[in-house]
Amino acid sequence: AGIEELLRHIPKSREDVVRLIKELGIERISGPRLEALVEEFKDMSKEDAIREIMSKYRLNVDGSELKSMLEKKK
Repeated sequence: AGIEELLRHIPKSREDVVRLIKELGIERISGPRLEALVEEFKDMSKEDAIREIMSKYRLNVDGSELKSMLEKKK
């Protein structure tokens, strides 16, 4: 869904792409940023944390990366 929205605007330059990603809130969350996000949900079960994070950040988070990270934490 995020890519479709970005393509509708058909940016003309790299700067336009970066600006649109920020404006549309579709910047990817991974690595240390995702770890910090997972830490906020540490008191939940793995399933509840996945459901909650994906409902809030579905355009920003890769579900398989999230699941892998939660399996390492729990």
